Amino acid sequence: MACKGGYVVISNIKFKFYTMVLLGLAVIATACSATKASTVTSTTTKSISSHLTSINVGTLPAIDEVVIWLGVKQGFFKQHGLLVRYSNISGGGAAIVPALESGSVQLAQFSTPVFMTATAKGVPLKSIAGVDYIGGSVSPEAILVKSTSGINSISQLQNKVIAVNATNSLEMMRLLTEVLPAAHLTQSQVRIVPIPWPDMKEALLTGEVQAVIPFEPFTTEIEQTPGVKVLTEMRRFVPRNGIALGIVAGMDSYVSSHPAVIKAFRAGLAESIAYVENHPGQAAAVASNVLKIPQVITLKALKTFEFNSEGKLDLKAMINTAAALKASGLIPTSYNPDSYITR
Repeated sequence: MACKGGYVVISNIKFKFYTMVLLGLAVIATACSATKASTVTSTTTKSISSHLTSINVGTLPAIDEVVIWLGVKQGFFKQHGLLVRYSNISGGGAAIVPALESGSVQLAQFSTPVFMTATAKGVPLKSIAGVDYIGGSVSPEAILVKSTSGINSISQLQNKVIAVNATNSLEMMRLLTEVLPAAHLTQSQVRIVPIPWPDMKEALLTGEVQAVIPFEPFTTEIEQTPGVKVLTEMRRFVPRNGIALGIVAGMDSYVSSHPAVIKAFRAGLAESIAYVENHPGQAAAVASNVLKIPQVITLKALKTFEFNSEGKLDLKAMINTAAALKASGLIPTSYNPDSYITR
């Protein structure tokens, strides 16, 4: 090493040696730092997870289920101590109940008619929250037919095949208690078949059925398909006081033995519902990602729902729904919906 003009000069060989030493030390320091950071992060994540109560929730491929999906994404349930994992069950409400009975999910969001028909048959379920209702100004359902079918009125559905999601579904109930009576038709004068919402479009276009009653976002998706037209909007048939739509329920044994979980879930759900109402664009994006349907459709579909404030159960709407189910013969006249509500 020598001094020239006030600068320190290191010979080429020694400079390379010192450089290699310094770089080596830097790599070791970085590796140690990264290892320490990784250990801290891992420990922190484990600590956070250990303080959360895990719960599996069943959902359906319906647009109003976004209150669960978005609640998970935005962390609303985590804020109340819950690690919620949702499972989309494609078989509809008929598949939700067995999932609850088997314990594969602890809670589930599904339609009030499915809940009521199940409890009427002795399945020990308890409802803990109400998600939405059909009040009359909008409705997530419509009766759709092919444009070339020649069907222009409800009365022309006589002797036709009509698809609903399930034989104990909301669509089945409304068809029997609202739609057919309006045209002076009875159940024996039409043929009703169960077809999952995602499969209804193909069934209609291929002629397997002559009419379908889908649920959003499939109502909007099928309606926008070339060669399909709306026979009638279902909102014109909504009775006074409305119809209870989506609820969250679980097996009585789980609900009664986990009051803290139920309280926390209700709190997270209430926040999620409020967020969906105030940020429909973000909610539509989440639904689009889950359902693999364009966001323009999910956004339009969201506008057909009326959500329950804070996720509270609407007893009047539930009583009204029970009355419709009784009239259609799907539940006994002695059924009391108040007996299956958790307050």
